[in-house]
Amino acid sequence: MRFRRLKRDNPLDIVLPITPMLDMSFQLLAFFILTFRPSNALEGQMDMALPRAGTAKAAAPEQVDPFAGSDTDLDKEAEVTVRVESAGGGIDAISVADKAGSAEVSGRAGLKARLDEMKRGLGGPAGVRIAASSRLKYSCLVEIMDTCLAAGFTQIGFAAPPDLGK
Repeated sequence: MRFRRLKRDNPLDIVLPITPMLDMSFQLLAFFILTFRPSNALEGQMDMALPRAGTAKAAAPEQVDPFAGSDTDLDKEAEVTVRVESAGGGIDAISVADKAGSAEVSGRAGLKARLDEMKRGLGGPAGVRIAASSRLKYSCLVEIMDTCLAAGFTQIGFAAPPDLGK
């Protein structure tokens, strides 16, 4: 028995179209570079006074006492307190208090003007404490925080909601 060898006349050449692939990759790169919109530098960072990492945690939500004081030195006295009232989620009333007294303001523009005035009177770095209603929507609370930051207050903390016991 004789074995015949198969003869291959023309070997197959595989051709990869590199140029069109490079063109497409450069078009995609140009598209993503041209459509990139960097976010605001203040968007990702908010300085807040949070509890220390070693603070004991409650085992169940029923064990949390929102009126209990903290034994840490984290809670320092704020120079200005912003109280925000809400009945249906939006901002109904805003009042600003300092050591001299309390005054009601209208809207975010009135709050910014009052905080600017207070900041000039305080001088150096100052803190703000926000006492917001428990019914206030989080987006409205962030707007109040942004207003405080725009007025130059960099230390922002929170007080217990005034209507938590209601």
